[in-house]
Amino acid sequence: MDATAALVRTSASAKKNYRREQRLNISEFEHQLFERGADGMMGVDERGILRFWNDGCVHIFGFSTQEAVGQSLDLIIPESLRAGHWNGFEQTIKNGSTRRHPRQLLSVPAIHKDQRRISVEFSIILLQGKAGAPCGMGAIVRDVTTQFEETKALRRRLTALEHPFKT
Repeated sequence: MDATAALVRTSASAKKNYRREQRLNISEFEHQLFERGADGMMGVDERGILRFWNDGCVHIFGFSTQEAVGQSLDLIIPESLRAGHWNGFEQTIKNGSTRRHPRQLLSVPAIHKDQRRISVEFSIILLQGKAGAPCGMGAIVRDVTTQFEETKALRRRLTALEHPFKT
């Protein structure tokens, strides 16, 4: 009985050690979660300079991490929307809060590396420094171009059905 109990304890201990070894440490976990995620994750400093750009952003916008990090957010913002964007950005950094609910998704057009216009949805995270003052923002971004185009086409078809004699 003692040998059996010792064997069971040894087996349980070995399983526990194996599970511990198979777990990722937190930095490996964060790396895989943030760098390899399908959704875009980006971070900018208080001046709007890109400081973090994951694989999802590479896929969505076409710019490599090396091309994007160190650049202004203007890299992906359509020129016609930049003034409004920067006004809101500066107010958020200055006031330490956004005009919108923090969990609200925003939908905007953006620019791909090949200069085509895409549609993205994103949520923003206001980043705070050690003293609690805003020091930048993070965003989780998803390309919704296909859905946007499908919705636009459905609206056109609906309008045509509602007003069949309008040209």
